[in-house]
This record gives sequence, structure tokens and C-alpha cells, in this order.
Amino acid sequence: MPGYDRDKIKAVQIPLSRVQEHLQEQWQMTLAQRRQIIGLPPNRGDVILTVMAIYKSIMAQFGLTPLGVSTRGLRYWALLQ
Repeated sequence: MPGYDRDKIKAVQIPLSRVQEHLQEQWQMTLAQRRQIIGLPPNRGDVILTVMAIYKSIMAQFGLTPLGVSTRGLRYWALLQ
């Protein structure tokens, strides 16, 4: 996305299949490559694989799909679910 649009970001719904695809794609990347992903803060490149694996497992186990996107962080997203 060329500019920041909170409403567009919050409207995104990510199905489990897409979370799995992202996880597989990024698993093949080096840390340096993950730090270059637009929209991912560079200081999160080291933890994103673990985070996606946790989300994927929770979504699959409890049927929580699609995943809603929050611009305010995990605690706000969790409150909205």
C-alpha cells in the first residue's frame, strides 16, 4: 500500500490458507530479507515466523478464520475477536 490508510488496513481479512502461504514464503527468506518486507517493522523480522506459526495453529485448532487485522497491536485485536 503506497500510503497509510487505517480503515483499509482494518478491513483486511486474512484466511488461514494465506497465513500458511506467508509462513512458507517467509520461512525460505533470510532475516535480512524479512527485514526488507514493506509493512513489517525491521525489528520484527526475527520474530515474525514464530508469530505466524502461533496464529496459524490457533486459527486451525479453533476455526478462527479469517484473521482480522488491527493497526493497534495484538491486545486490541484480541479484544475485538
